[in-house]
Parts: sequence; structure tokens; C-alpha cells
Amino acid sequence: MLDRAITRAQRAHRGEIGSLSIGIASSISNMLLPDILRTFCDRFPDVELELRELTAEDRIQELRECRLNIGFEAMSDLATPDNCLDILPILTESLIVALPAAHPLSDRSAISIDDLATEKLILHF
Repeated sequence: MLDRAITRAQRAHRGEIGSLSIGIASSISNMLLPDILRTFCDRFPDVELELRELTAEDRIQELRECRLNIGFEAMSDLATPDNCLDILPILTESLIVALPAAHPLSDRSAISIDDLATEKLILHF
């Protein structure tokens, strides 16, 4: 029994067993998250995953309060650095803008976010 307890403790220390509480945004649940979870489950089949869909504010708060082990965020949701959290990028994406041909910005090769400050936008997440 002692040997099993030692082995179990060593596996828990290495993160091979136990549970992981993950805060997610609905925006990643259909594109990025399935690949991440599949890879994780293949490597750590004995770890129980709890997925919790929360608002960005709730995910950050629950991470600070240690009620989540990890959270996935869009960087725009974390506009202000947070000294309580370690933030590691896992993916970067380019943003594109689609404009009518007659729009005043349509002849530019690059458009900044500031250029769009007064525009009405339709966003897809």
C-alpha cells in the first residue's frame, strides 16, 4: 500500500493524475480548444477535466481566487497587465477588415485600430 501511495503521489506531482479546472470563452470552444484538449487527454488520460464557460471578468476573478487552474483569454480581454497572473500566448491571429469599395479607408494598404475608432463595426468571434 505504501508503494502505491508513493507512486500515486509522484504521479500527482508530475500532473499525470488529478483534476484540472479550465475556464473557457465560447469563442474558442469550437476552433482552438478541441485540438488543445485532444492533445492534453492523449498525454494525460488520467486527469479529469472540468470545463467552465465563463465571462472574461469571471475567468480572471476565478483564476485570482484559485478556483480555476487555467483560463483561455483573448488578449483584448486582458487590456491591463495583471501581476497575479502569468499570461502566455498560445496563438496569434491577424485581424482583417472588410470595407465597401467606396469607403474612404479602402484604398489604404494598412489600417490601424485608431482609424476605425469612429466606424460602426460588425465583429465575428
